[in-house]
Amino acid sequence: MKFNLYFTQIGFCFLVVSVSTVAQTSNSKNVLFLGNSYTSANNLPQMIADAAASVGDTLNYESETPGGAFLANLINFPSYYNGVSKIMNGGWDHVVMQDQSLAYSNYVPLHVNAAHQLDSCPTFHVFCKKGI
Repeated sequence: MKFNLYFTQIGFCFLVVSVSTVAQTSNSKNVLFLGNSYTSANNLPQMIADAAASVGDTLNYESETPGGAFLANLINFPSYYNGVSKIMNGGWDHVVMQDQSLAYSNYVPLHVNAAHQLDSCPTFHVFCKKGI
């Protein structure tokens, strides 16, 4: 009798775990990373995708991270940098923007305006839900 009760309890535990696993829904997010080598170093976007996957979520991402680039470069030189065109392709839940590390030591208005221009552009929020 004890033996059957033991296996019944184990079976119930497996059933509860199975049902709770099926009941969980995974989230999927589309993220665009704009920046430079600080953003792409150590494959940061993939590390974040791996962290999301570890809890059952999915992170689909693209990057525009040329070394030494400023956010202002992404706006002012669209024929060379693809950041704006990637934004315009749309479908992004988030756009992660990381400026050049020296951006704020000189020419503060230029760089603050670049981030503000990207985030406040009316079409930006048509193609992306949120800038980070």
